[in-house]
Amino acid sequence: MRNIFKTVIVICMLCTFMLCNTIALANVDNEKNFPVKITFDQPGALYHVREAGKAFIRLNEPYKKVTVELLDTDKKVLSRKSYTIKGDENMAVHYPLKQKDLGYYTLKVIAESALKSDTIEEGFGVIPNVTLTKKDWDSPFGICGHYARYDYKKWNIAAVQQKLGIAWVRDESNWKRVVEENLDSDPDLDYLDRHHICWLNLFGYINSFDGIQNDKGVWTWNKDVSILKKYVELTKGHFAVFESQNEPNNFGGWSKRWPHPQGQQWRPQGWGKPFTDLIKQMCDSIRSVDPSIKLMWPGEDEWIEYFVNERGAAPYIDITAIHPYVNDKIYPETEKFASGFYDEHQRGLKKMKVPTEMWVTEVGWTTYKNNGEPNRYIPVTEYEQAAYLVRTYLSHLYYGAKKVFWYVRGEKRNVSICGRPEND
Repeated sequence: MRNIFKTVIVICMLCTFMLCNTIALANVDNEKNFPVKITFDQPGALYHVREAGKAFIRLNEPYKKVTVELLDTDKKVLSRKSYTIKGDENMAVHYPLKQKDLGYYTLKVIAESALKSDTIEEGFGVIPNVTLTKKDWDSPFGICGHYARYDYKKWNIAAVQQKLGIAWVRDESNWKRVVEENLDSDPDLDYLDRHHICWLNLFGYINSFDGIQNDKGVWTWNKDVSILKKYVELTKGHFAVFESQNEPNNFGGWSKRWPHPQGQQWRPQGWGKPFTDLIKQMCDSIRSVDPSIKLMWPGEDEWIEYFVNERGAAPYIDITAIHPYVNDKIYPETEKFASGFYDEHQRGLKKMKVPTEMWVTEVGWTTYKNNGEPNRYIPVTEYEQAAYLVRTYLSHLYYGAKKVFWYVRGEKRNVSICGRPEND
């Protein structure tokens, strides 16, 4: 029971981690204009139980008094401390942290001068000591990240994930750049290795319009497949699973070059044939270097049935992946959906003589509003998001998913960056 409790706490903190990093990236240019700024001395503002730390309260205007309130999740004031500021120079207040109870806390800072009063709030988490000290390939917990897109070293993203004990990340690979620039190693993979994070390596995207059909009617991408083979030779032994062409109906131009006869781009009749040709070639190339690497196929709706029955892909499928977003409702999938889907899907895979291992590689509920208005996904509050996160992981893992990767977008608002301040 104790281990289950720790796991649930870690999942809850996952939501805080992603919101913090997403929001911070969106607002970094405005930070220097804040009259008051709070940062923490641990990546992601995460602390283990009884771990000593500090919050740094930077005053960018000449305040005379600063009051710091420590709030619990229900906004109840747990403690209050006031500081008198001497002189007119800008300065920082160092507020000590050492919480004995797990949970999410908020620092509320009220800065006062003779002319005005400013208030700012920042949260921090207190979690069990679940820091990754080695790669945990058996862990079911993962997130979707964009390490390769952003300046991940500056934002300490892997350090946050490592401290949370989240073993897996699903992310795109810069495999072409690594080979074409003759790098000695993949810097993104090196970064994840240093933090003991398992990588679900997403090889995307190969441009569908670069494909050439040979005299046997097979679509080929020889140059890309050759580059990919060189990449796997360079990185062999550092990742165990690869996935290719995320949502081919949406990306890479597949449904544009080979549209569905009735315009239903979600269905594979059309793009499914050349897509299968490419993945087979990629798999043969990779397995010639490392036969132990598993291949993950997108498994939505009738895709797997088409790939197997129409394109003979069964020998190439090790794992199927699904993206069970709930677009039209804000609540998580019901027990009826979860149990019914997994039972039906596993029966179908067995009938096709395909491995029944399934991973949820994208799922989540957003708090984001586009220009103040909901977009395609109905936004929820951060509290609802945290509750749905826990329920989602537990329900999918219970009914048959081997691993679950959370993917979500946070609402943009002015908060400071989680991490060590530059001058303290």
